[in-house]
Amino acid sequence: MLSFADNISTILKAVRDVNPKRVLDVGGGMGKYSVLIREDSISSRAERGDMSPTDIIEIDCNEDTEYFINQKHHDGLYDNHYHSSVFDFKTPNDYDLILFIDTVEHWNKEETIEMLKKFDGLKLISTPKQTVMYQEHFYGDSRHHITQWAKEDFEIVSDYSTDNSHIFLIK
Repeated sequence: MLSFADNISTILKAVRDVNPKRVLDVGGGMGKYSVLIREDSISSRAERGDMSPTDIIEIDCNEDTEYFINQKHHDGLYDNHYHSSVFDFKTPNDYDLILFIDTVEHWNKEETIEMLKKFDGLKLISTPKQTVMYQEHFYGDSRHHITQWAKEDFEIVSDYSTDNSHIFLIK
Protein backbone atom coordinates (compact mmCIF):
# COMPACT_ATOMS: atom_id res chain seq x y z
CA MET A 1 0.00 0.00 0.00
CA LEU A 2 1.01 3.62 -0.29
CA SER A 3 2.07 5.73 2.67
CA PHE A 4 0.07 8.12 4.86
CA ALA A 5 -0.01 11.62 3.34
CA ASP A 6 -0.26 13.08 6.87
CA ASN A 7 3.32 11.93 7.54
CA ILE A 8 4.93 13.83 4.67
CA SER A 9 5.95 16.95 6.63
CA THR A 10 7.29 14.83 9.51
CA ILE A 11 9.35 12.64 7.18
CA LEU A 12 10.71 15.72 5.39
CA LYS A 13 11.71 17.23 8.73
CA ALA A 14 13.58 14.05 9.66
CA VAL A 15 15.39 14.06 6.29
CA ARG A 16 16.22 17.76 6.74
CA ASP A 17 17.64 17.03 10.21
CA VAL A 18 20.00 14.43 8.72
CA ASN A 19 20.93 16.70 5.77
CA PRO A 20 22.00 13.77 3.57
CA LYS A 21 23.95 14.05 0.34
CA ARG A 22 23.13 10.49 -0.82
CA VAL A 23 19.76 8.83 -0.19
CA LEU A 24 18.45 5.38 -1.03
CA ASP A 25 14.66 5.17 -1.23
CA VAL A 26 13.72 1.52 -0.61
CA GLY A 27 10.30 0.68 -1.97
CA GLY A 28 9.88 4.21 -3.28
CA GLY A 29 6.53 3.42 -4.87
CA MET A 30 5.27 6.42 -6.86
CA GLY A 31 8.46 8.35 -6.06
CA LYS A 32 6.93 11.19 -4.05
CA TYR A 33 9.78 11.39 -1.56
CA SER A 34 12.34 11.80 -4.33
CA VAL A 35 10.45 14.83 -5.65
CA LEU A 36 9.66 16.25 -2.20
CA ILE A 37 13.17 15.80 -0.78
CA ARG A 38 14.73 17.49 -3.81
CA GLU A 39 12.28 20.39 -3.62
CA ASP A 40 12.75 20.72 0.14
CA SER A 41 16.53 20.76 -0.28
CA ILE A 42 16.39 23.57 -2.85
CA SER A 43 13.75 25.50 -0.85
CA SER A 44 15.73 25.22 2.40
CA ARG A 45 18.84 26.56 0.68
CA ALA A 46 16.82 29.42 -0.88
CA GLU A 47 15.56 30.38 2.57
CA ARG A 48 19.23 30.74 3.60
CA GLY A 49 19.93 32.98 0.59
CA ASP A 50 21.26 30.38 -1.87
CA MET A 51 19.03 30.97 -4.89
CA SER A 52 20.92 28.49 -7.07
CA PRO A 53 18.51 25.80 -8.32
CA THR A 54 21.36 23.28 -8.27
CA ASP A 55 20.34 19.82 -7.14
CA ILE A 56 23.00 18.84 -4.57
CA ILE A 57 21.39 15.63 -3.36
CA GLU A 58 21.59 12.23 -5.04
CA ILE A 59 18.56 9.98 -4.58
CA ASP A 60 18.62 6.38 -5.70
CA CYS A 61 15.72 3.95 -5.78
CA ASN A 62 15.47 0.29 -4.82
CA GLU A 63 12.06 -0.86 -6.06
CA ASP A 64 10.97 -4.32 -7.15
CA THR A 65 7.24 -3.88 -7.73
CA GLU A 66 6.61 -3.92 -11.48
CA TYR A 67 3.62 -1.58 -11.24
CA PHE A 68 5.78 1.26 -9.90
CA ILE A 69 8.83 0.48 -12.04
CA ASN A 70 6.69 0.63 -15.19
CA GLN A 71 5.20 4.07 -14.50
CA LYS A 72 6.25 6.49 -17.26
CA HIS A 73 7.56 9.06 -14.79
CA HIS A 74 9.56 6.61 -12.64
CA ASP A 75 12.87 6.81 -14.56
CA GLY A 76 13.10 10.59 -14.24
CA LEU A 77 12.67 10.65 -10.47
CA TYR A 78 15.88 8.96 -9.34
CA ASP A 79 19.57 9.20 -10.13
CA ASN A 80 20.07 5.42 -10.10
CA HIS A 81 17.60 2.56 -10.15
CA TYR A 82 18.01 -0.86 -8.56
CA HIS A 83 15.11 -3.11 -9.47
CA SER A 84 15.62 -6.03 -7.13
CA SER A 85 14.61 -7.08 -3.66
CA VAL A 86 16.31 -5.03 -0.96
CA PHE A 87 17.23 -8.37 0.62
CA ASP A 88 19.38 -9.08 -2.47
CA PHE A 89 20.63 -5.50 -2.83
CA LYS A 90 24.29 -5.37 -3.86
CA THR A 91 25.58 -1.89 -4.53
CA PRO A 92 27.96 0.55 -2.83
CA ASN A 93 26.99 1.11 0.78
CA ASP A 94 27.80 4.80 1.07
CA TYR A 95 24.35 6.29 1.61
CA ASP A 96 23.88 8.91 4.30
CA LEU A 97 20.23 7.97 4.67
CA ILE A 98 18.15 4.97 3.64
CA LEU A 99 14.38 5.46 3.54
CA PHE A 100 12.07 2.60 4.50
CA ILE A 101 8.73 4.40 4.26
CA ASP A 102 5.84 1.99 4.82
CA THR A 103 7.81 -1.05 3.73
CA VAL A 104 8.96 -3.03 6.80
CA GLU A 105 5.44 -4.20 7.69
CA HIS A 106 5.51 -6.24 4.46
CA TRP A 107 8.51 -8.32 5.55
CA ASN A 108 9.42 -10.99 8.09
CA LYS A 109 10.64 -9.25 11.24
CA GLU A 110 13.79 -11.33 11.90
CA GLU A 111 14.92 -11.17 8.26
CA THR A 112 14.24 -7.43 8.13
CA ILE A 113 16.27 -6.73 11.27
CA GLU A 114 19.21 -8.64 9.73
CA MET A 115 18.80 -6.85 6.39
CA LEU A 116 18.81 -3.41 8.07
CA LYS A 117 22.21 -4.22 9.60
CA LYS A 118 23.86 -4.48 6.18
CA PHE A 119 23.40 -0.74 5.56
CA ASP A 120 25.95 1.61 7.15
CA GLY A 121 23.96 4.83 6.86
CA LEU A 122 21.18 6.08 9.06
CA LYS A 123 17.81 4.55 8.28
CA LEU A 124 14.46 6.33 8.41
CA ILE A 125 11.67 3.87 9.16
CA SER A 126 7.99 4.75 8.90
CA THR A 127 5.49 2.00 9.70
CA PRO A 128 1.87 2.06 10.91
CA LYS A 129 1.23 1.89 14.65
CA GLN A 130 -1.80 -0.28 13.92
CA THR A 131 -0.86 -2.32 10.88
CA VAL A 132 -3.91 -3.61 9.03
CA MET A 133 -3.16 -7.21 8.11
CA TYR A 134 -4.67 -7.83 4.67
CA GLN A 135 -4.55 -10.65 2.12
CA GLU A 136 -5.51 -8.77 -1.05
CA HIS A 137 -2.90 -8.08 -3.71
CA PHE A 138 -2.34 -4.43 -4.54
CA TYR A 139 -0.36 -3.00 -7.47
CA GLY A 140 0.54 -6.49 -8.70
CA ASP A 141 2.60 -7.12 -5.55
CA SER A 142 1.97 -10.38 -3.72
CA ARG A 143 3.32 -9.06 -0.42
CA HIS A 144 0.89 -8.34 2.37
CA HIS A 145 1.18 -6.63 5.71
CA ILE A 146 2.59 -9.42 7.87
CA THR A 147 4.34 -7.73 10.81
CA GLN A 148 3.57 -5.19 13.49
CA TRP A 149 6.55 -3.14 14.60
CA ALA A 150 7.12 -1.35 17.91
CA LYS A 151 9.63 1.09 19.34
CA GLU A 152 11.43 -1.77 21.10
CA ASP A 153 12.30 -3.37 17.74
CA PHE A 154 14.83 -0.65 16.85
CA GLU A 155 17.95 1.10 18.11
CA ILE A 156 16.47 4.59 17.85
CA VAL A 157 18.50 7.74 17.25
CA SER A 158 15.46 10.05 16.96
CA ASP A 159 11.72 9.50 17.31
CA TYR A 160 9.45 11.45 14.95
CA SER A 161 6.34 9.33 15.50
CA THR A 162 2.90 10.68 14.66
CA ASP A 163 -0.57 9.65 15.79
CA ASN A 164 -0.79 6.96 13.11
CA SER A 165 2.81 5.92 12.47
CA HIS A 166 6.07 5.02 14.14
CA ILE A 167 8.69 7.17 12.44
CA PHE A 168 12.18 6.42 13.69
CA LEU A 169 15.66 7.40 12.65
CA ILE A 170 17.80 4.36 13.48
CA LYS A 171 21.46 3.32 13.24
